[in-house]
Amino acid sequence: MSRRPKVLLVVLASASIALGQDTGKRYPDRYGDPLPPGSYARFGTLRYRSTWDVQAASFLPDGASLVTATMKDVSVWETATGKRIRTHAIEGGCGLAVAPDGASIALGLHGGAVGVWRLESGGRVWQAEADSLDVRTLVFSPDGSAVAVGTQTGSLRVFESVTGREVRSFKDPARAISAIAYSPDGKWLAFAGADRRDDPGPVPRIHLVETATWEEAAPFEGDHGWILSLAFSPRGITLASASRDGTIILRDTPGGKELARLGGEGDPIGG
Repeated sequence: MSRRPKVLLVVLASASIALGQDTGKRYPDRYGDPLPPGSYARFGTLRYRSTWDVQAASFLPDGASLVTATMKDVSVWETATGKRIRTHAIEGGCGLAVAPDGASIALGLHGGAVGVWRLESGGRVWQAEADSLDVRTLVFSPDGSAVAVGTQTGSLRVFESVTGREVRSFKDPARAISAIAYSPDGKWLAFAGADRRDDPGPVPRIHLVETATWEEAAPFEGDHGWILSLAFSPRGITLASASRDGTIILRDTPGGKELARLGGEGDPIGG
């Protein structure tokens, strides 16, 4: 009885030494990804596993790839397998939009900058200062010619996607521009913020701009709580707004007449 523990310790020690030997051969894990030298198994997977916290994500137009932005890099993942296709060392990403052709991305950066990068090479096309705070809300126009950027200090700024030239800006006495949407034909640009009012509190407003003239229609009101998402119907004649209190409101455009009100159970709705 007294010798059994010693024999067991010898066996375990021998196994540990054998497993720890580095033959230089790289073994794959169960998904086919290479293990570090000297390793024979992996708990978990590298698929869809970002080294840093993901701040924003968006599918490419064909749905075959997913783009993620972190404070340290931008990565492209294969949707079907979760395999990382490429990574670019673009730091500070906290907002992300993919161009309609999938060739470029727009990034809102920590500290208030915004810019456009080529997705294949990671090369920067342009970069500009948009705000003094992080930029998290931005979207390409349907034809890819412009990038609309919402700031946390209440401005909407529109840049040419190729040159970075600012073509228009709008100011709302708001805490932040929390949602932006283009109509499918690019005719209308909607954005939402909340007024600085002490009584009865922040009042959400939706602004609608005609992009051909940059003239603004009368703001829409009636939402409760922060508006977290805006979306046009495929024909562009209906605008949906989703707010933090769980309410979804459908309005006709450009008149703003309320067509339906859904939800309102208190759970935030965003997109």
